[in-house]
Amino acid sequence: MSNRILFSVVGLLFPLVAFAASSGDEPKNGLPEAALKILSAATRVECFRIGPQSADKSDGQPVAKRIDIYPISSTAKEQGRDFSDKLTAVLKDEKSYGPPARCFSPGVGLRAWNGKESVDVIICYKCRDFLAIARNAEGKEIARSQSAGFAKLPGFPGNWAAFVQLARTAFPDDADIQKLDPNKDWGETDPK
Repeated sequence: MSNRILFSVVGLLFPLVAFAASSGDEPKNGLPEAALKILSAATRVECFRIGPQSADKSDGQPVAKRIDIYPISSTAKEQGRDFSDKLTAVLKDEKSYGPPARCFSPGVGLRAWNGKESVDVIICYKCRDFLAIARNAEGKEIARSQSAGFAKLPGFPGNWAAFVQLARTAFPDDADIQKLDPNKDWGETDPK
């Protein structure tokens, strides 16, 4: 066998071997283990409407007025363990992990608390993406998920209705959130 053929075979097999080796370490649902651990024991969830533009650290805005890099524009009523369990179930569902869109203009932030540890879930209902950030008791980031898409796409069922239900429960007085239709996902045609 020539070196050229050998290198070609090795070049084709290496990505498969690397994928097989790494796939066992990755959480099946896409969330880092640290985030799952915190979410599974979370007892309360703060609910925020956030601005889609990031607030850089030099703008003088205190950390308490942001969720990750996004400024908080309003706060809804804090939710309890029941809501936390629903949030955790949605984030564990494989249907929540489709391909992400290229844009990310989030409008909703949910912060689940387990004691002093937290997980921020930042959601964009325009592009149907979210990401999660786990923080330890000192507020230091310990894990961050990759952006994931929850839209219904060809070959992917999506989890749009579950994400809409979370927002509608968290923001019962927000007219824009209440207009979200759990039965009409991105890309679907208007039934009229």
